[in-house]
Amino acid sequence: MNKHTVPQKNTNSSKIKVIYIAGATRSGSTIVSNILGQIDGFFHAGEVIEAWDRGRTWKCSCGLFPDVCPIWSKIYRRLDLNFNHHDREKIIQLRDLHSRSYKLILSQNPFLKQNKREDSDKLLTSGLKQLYHGIQKETGAAVIIDSSKNAGYGFILSKIDTIDLYLVHLVRDSRAVVFSWSKKKGGLWTEGPIKTAATWNSRNIAAEFIKKKLSGKYIKILYEDFMVDPVGVTKQIIAPFNISSEKLPFISSHQVHLTTSHGLCGNPDRFSKGTIQLKVDNRWRNLQTRQKIITTALTWPLLHRYHYTL
Repeated sequence: MNKHTVPQKNTNSSKIKVIYIAGATRSGSTIVSNILGQIDGFFHAGEVIEAWDRGRTWKCSCGLFPDVCPIWSKIYRRLDLNFNHHDREKIIQLRDLHSRSYKLILSQNPFLKQNKREDSDKLLTSGLKQLYHGIQKETGAAVIIDSSKNAGYGFILSKIDTIDLYLVHLVRDSRAVVFSWSKKKGGLWTEGPIKTAATWNSRNIAAEFIKKKLSGKYIKILYEDFMVDPVGVTKQIIAPFNISSEKLPFISSHQVHLTTSHGLCGNPDRFSKGTIQLKVDNRWRNLQTRQKIITTALTWPLLHRYHYTL
């Protein structure tokens, strides 16, 4: 949805439809969510998990800072009316406490004693309800695209009664993810293969745990499959929403036209506009042999599960 498009109004006020992209960072979520956000009635909100802190200080993908962005300035005004500085700080603490993917994995172990959450956790739920309600209210979107990727955070959203969550589990070859993290990009930091591989494992395992909770609202897609057939895979993602193929933003089988969006945080590619050529990025095959061996050794069970060549 671009800034000149009036989205379809969500007629089901009791539930906010959210497509949540879960998986490891550097897996292609930016281009996938940018494309979905071009569909009439869909709003690409970016990494909403960051809305309480980092999202306020990074430029929106429209190129403006959130306090002057025509969309996010209104959303934040709503939040600031409902939550004071102390509340926002507490929400950030609770988000960080409960959204770790490894904690979601551990919570599924019946042999580990689970601590009951405090009543203060209700503040996190209240904050998230207000946040997503504000996004829907200010955009009129029928569907919100959230590319936060953190599966633990997605699990929190899946339990909120006002959110109708659809999970897109996005997977990319772990060695390609490690290669991407080894390179500086647009001011982002770099990361080593061991930590990246560990995060890749935990994010993907946690995403599969959420699958059990979302009956019929989970789809796993591979980045490589998406780039080979972006039109076909996009149709699979939006199948539950009965969107006509004519409304997709593709101008050819491997070209898409992107207009201004309003996504928070994430990869600098979120600023991309105009005609984009879609193709698989295979530069990771130049990954140093040592890093390739380490990454494969640490991630081979899931690489095998997802049918990647070892």
